[in-house]
Amino acid sequence: MKPVMTTSVAHAPETLASRRARAEMIEVKDIIGPAYFEEREREARRKARSRARQTIVAAAAAAAMAAAVSGCSEINQTEKTQKVYAGKKDERPYDGKEFSADKARWEATLKERNKGQNEYLRTDVKADTK
Repeated sequence: MKPVMTTSVAHAPETLASRRARAEMIEVKDIIGPAYFEEREREARRKARSRARQTIVAAAAAAAMAAAVSGCSEINQTEKTQKVYAGKKDERPYDGKEFSADKARWEATLKERNKGQNEYLRTDVKADTK
């Protein structure tokens, strides 16, 4: 059996009526038995959990509906908007001082550099044929 816990309120002194009400409740608990009140408390907790679950499910359903409806809006695809690039202008690789905007010379330099990275050309080893 659980002990009956009482709390006192600091600003409201206990009156005779509240003492009688508490005494009557204790008598009722003794007459009916603690199992009845424990079952009522369990039922109250069960209902509270059920309400909490319903609230969570309702909130989740509302969020899902909001997400579904927001995906249905159509964006105007014919409207042209001018976008301003805030960064610096991109330069071509051959626009520097070394090549002076000569693309052919830049490409020739790349081909020559790639030859140095080719293992077959660097080693100059011929395959043995039998």
